Amino acid sequence: MKRRRRTRIGGQFCWRLVDMMESPVIRVLNQSEHRLLLRLEIEMARHGGTSNGRLIVTHKQFCDYGIDREAISPSIRCLVALRLIEVTKHGRGGNAEYREANEYRLTFRETDQADPTNEWRQIKTKEEAMRLAVEARRAKNAGAVARSVNAAKKQKAASESPQASGRNLRRETELTSPRNPRPSGPGRNLRPTIYISDKDTEQPPREARPPQGASGAAVPDNQLPVASRPLPPEARLDILQARVASRLGQNGWSILGEINPDDLEGLISLEGCGELSDHVLELVRRTHLLRVLKKEVAMSHSYPVSKKLTGSSQNVKQ
Repeated sequence: MKRRRRTRIGGQFCWRLVDMMESPVIRVLNQSEHRLLLRLEIEMARHGGTSNGRLIVTHKQFCDYGIDREAISPSIRCLVALRLIEVTKHGRGGNAEYREANEYRLTFRETDQADPTNEWRQIKTKEEAMRLAVEARRAKNAGAVARSVNAAKKQKAASESPQASGRNLRRETELTSPRNPRPSGPGRNLRPTIYISDKDTEQPPREARPPQGASGAAVPDNQLPVASRPLPPEARLDILQARVASRLGQNGWSILGEINPDDLEGLISLEGCGELSDHVLELVRRTHLLRVLKKEVAMSHSYPVSKKLTGSSQNVKQ
């Protein structure tokens, strides 16, 4: 049986020099910068260890690997300042046809034409590495910041503009100049009646007529249906109260007479809105029945006492 070598690795791997892992530049990196460096090494491994200098990893791929979107740019600047990576081609944002991603080179790995350059060796102390890392994380691109601020202002102005929403624009038009305005109520101007004749066909506006009877004559107000009569507020309250009493049954008026004014006003309001349900009426009937029973019980208890007192008074007089 062939003996397996102990130094053999069972899968694809990425190698690093021990000198680099012990160097100050590695010890000052934060978590996001470690992840970004690892993601670039994984990308080179997926190319079979080639294409170093043309490695493309998008912001979305960095985010999918667990890096916060706000930490991607500071991490790239820090790794470049510590000379662990090099941006060989700067990309740009924008629409799909103009968008381009950055291209990277790992300085501690070989390229297709040359050996590793290892510029990270030029940083000797941890203090120098820390200073470069802090400065790089804070050093934002002034042009990129200005473009992002302008884009945010344009987006905010577009969202606050009334032309941004077609619905809002149509709503304002309808409120200021409504289409087909229709007058309502008695006395409104009607369209002129047109007759087919050789005379002038345009007639003057006429007043709204009351409902006509079967013979064509105007019906008096006292013969109109209740719903068609112009009623004053007092008469309308009387009609609604009569409706409530009729719905309560034979003792409807006596029940309404014992209800306090606030409850009576509430029942009339519900009837006027068409929301007075049979369940509410049944509760009113039961309340009235309980009140009547209490009165009868009180009278039945007070009658023998008064009779006994009358008999005792007669005995005293004798």
